[in-house]
Amino acid sequence: MSSAYVRCMANKGFTATITGPAGEGTVDAGEESFEAEAECNADLSVIAMLRGAILRNPDHRDEEEIVAACLVAKKVAPPGYAKRDYEADLQSQKFPYSIDDPGFSACVNDPLGLASGR
Repeated sequence: MSSAYVRCMANKGFTATITGPAGEGTVDAGEESFEAEAECNADLSVIAMLRGAILRNPDHRDEEEIVAACLVAKKVAPPGYAKRDYEADLQSQKFPYSIDDPGFSACVNDPLGLASGR
């Protein structure tokens, strides 16, 4: 699917590069490539999302639980922070830590450190 996306973008005049294991990529153009990306990415985005989910959580563990544990392990959230806290914070969109902290993004994107190899 990644190769098909790269070919599709090339056929539309854009150079696309796949950069990540779940199909993440870059395109060499700005806004002018948005329409082409939408057309070429329709099938790939669904497959990439599923592949990413499998890579980051292959045992299908409770998502909120593993994110909360990661946040504590990376010292983003305070000790004792748990699934119920994370769920409440998601609901209210008020967090007792900075969501700009790189550890927050790391935990949300790859809470077990499996997809990134960390």
